[in-house]
Amino acid sequence: MDMTKRTEFHREGTLLLVLCVPQAFRDGRLFFEQQACNGLQMWSTFFSKVVVATPLVEMQKAEKSVVWKPVDSILAYDRIEFVQLPQAFHPMEFFKVAAKTCDRLRHLIDQADYLQFVVGGLFGDFGSLAAKQARDLNRKYAVHMDWVCHRVLRENARGFSWKNLCKRILYRLTGFWNNWQIRHANLVLCHGKTVYDYYKKINPRSFLIHNVHTKEKDWIDGQVLEEKKAHAMTSPFVSICYFGQMIEMKAPMDWLKALAYARDLGANFKATWYGDGPLFRAFVAMKEKLGLENSVASPGWVVDRRSLLQNIETFDVFLMTHISDESPRSVIEALVKGMAVVGYESAYAREIMSGACLQKRGDWKALGKTIANLCSNRAWLTQMIEESAVVGRRFSDEKVFSERALLIKRHLR
Repeated sequence: MDMTKRTEFHREGTLLLVLCVPQAFRDGRLFFEQQACNGLQMWSTFFSKVVVATPLVEMQKAEKSVVWKPVDSILAYDRIEFVQLPQAFHPMEFFKVAAKTCDRLRHLIDQADYLQFVVGGLFGDFGSLAAKQARDLNRKYAVHMDWVCHRVLRENARGFSWKNLCKRILYRLTGFWNNWQIRHANLVLCHGKTVYDYYKKINPRSFLIHNVHTKEKDWIDGQVLEEKKAHAMTSPFVSICYFGQMIEMKAPMDWLKALAYARDLGANFKATWYGDGPLFRAFVAMKEKLGLENSVASPGWVVDRRSLLQNIETFDVFLMTHISDESPRSVIEALVKGMAVVGYESAYAREIMSGACLQKRGDWKALGKTIANLCSNRAWLTQMIEESAVVGRRFSDEKVFSERALLIKRHLR
């Protein structure tokens, strides 16, 4: 079924979104995360009004990876209403504001025609709180899932310590709380097959969707693709990159170890990790320890998303070492730009591209062997680049948002 035709829609109804994406003020002007702004613009294509409720944060204290955009620059700004919720991730802060926030959420729910909440977490998770209010009001609602939150928390709680014991208690409570809201949802939108395979067992009204913000104009141009393949055949080295935060769930140390193993097998490459995070210093130290200073660059985060997309288009291989049950958009963005995908196995990555070179999670030696093989077999590399570009043309923000809007209007009327 083709769900990408705008003629199937007419712009009607108010959509309420309760998200975890922060908003912030600077010099009296409201700012929102750049890609989330694009999402609001896309939602406004299908709904007459969009109300978005998210935590208000101090811009200076927000994560460095947040790329801010003034909300008044959104084309549909006059049909988008921003509601500021408190930031309350500490239990005491959360319980202090919970009752008042519930009242506010109930009022927003009363005023909206369609409800969609991002659920994931425990304290400060207003999406789950909104889902409970909707259920109390006998309202239909959808939840949107990008990851299996409590399983990611579980991965970060390995090993014995009092801190990890507290984390294990937290992930069990989180799983119970989140799954309760998801089980009673009228529609569960699961980004990627990894997430879908888990939640379809909890709620039969689950659907596999994709959440991307790349546009058709971002697809690699045909001539550029041919030039890229020709360069990959003759270049003395293979270019490799990853872009994302340096955090545990991305396993940046495995990424480095895979590259070091490939080098020891005779591979000639140049690699770059675009991003920063809590493991940045450890990444740099490990890079030096493994003797990768001359072959691996770590320039930090590229604030301008357009510049980042232009940069990654020049690389041959996207190397990912994700070890958690998530559905990173970066994989799709790599395909859009015609990059061969090499990484750890996941249902998400396998469903997107069956031809990707995927290995068992944690097996960085197998990744290293794959990289070495690609460096020595350029015909295989160029074939993978071609296949990635073809698959990448499945994805654009217009396609995926139209699919989700259709599901919302069908199931939440």
